[in-house]
Amino acid sequence: MTAEVMRQIVSGHRAAVAPLTVEQVEQMLEAGILHDGDPLELIDGILVHKDRGGDGMTYGRRHALVVSLLTDCKPRIEALGCYLRVQQPIELTATSAPEPDISIVEGNARSYSRRNPGPEDVLVVIEVADSSLAFDRGPKLRLYASAGIRSYVIVDIPDARIELHQDPDPARGCYGRRNEAGPADTIRLALGEHGVWEVAVSDVLPVT
Repeated sequence: MTAEVMRQIVSGHRAAVAPLTVEQVEQMLEAGILHDGDPLELIDGILVHKDRGGDGMTYGRRHALVVSLLTDCKPRIEALGCYLRVQQPIELTATSAPEPDISIVEGNARSYSRRNPGPEDVLVVIEVADSSLAFDRGPKLRLYASAGIRSYVIVDIPDARIELHQDPDPARGCYGRRNEAGPADTIRLALGEHGVWEVAVSDVLPVT
C-alpha cells in the first residue's frame, strides 16, 4: 500500500520518508505546524494532498455540489439512528486517518468528542471522485478494505455513476463484491442493525 501511494506521489523519484502517526499529526496541529482545514489526510504514514476536484486549495464546483447533495441526506441517516460526517477523519490504523467526503458512523456527534471513529464504528464510506478517480479506486480502496470497512461507495462524476464495493477481504486489501449503478438506478446501503438507506443515484449526481 505504502509503495503504491509513494509511486503516485513522487512519480518514480527516489525519496526517504519517515512514516507519521495519527498522534504526531495531532501534535503538529496543536503546535500550529499544520492547521485545521488544511487539505491533507494521513494515508499509510504519509500526508497526502486531498484532491477535491479544484486547484488543490479550493473545491471544484461539481465535487462541492455532490458533497452538498449527500449532506442533504443527513436527516434521513439520523432518523435511522446513525450519524453522517462530512470530510472528517476516521482513524483506521496508527498511521492512517483518511478524511472521506462522507462517512456514516454509529452514534452521534458527541460519541466522538474524545476520539475519531474507528473501523468498528464506520458503516459506510463515500468518496466523491472527479479527478481523483484512480486514487479512490486504488490506494483508498485498498486502505478501506484492509480496515474492514463494510461498504465503500465511489461517486464517479465523469461517468455519472456510483460504484458500490462490499464484502471486504482485509487480508488481500480488496472487496468481494462490486456493483455499478447509473442515474436511473437506486442503491441500497446496509447500515447494520439500523436498517437500509436507499439512495436514488440521480439525487446525488450533478446535472449533466
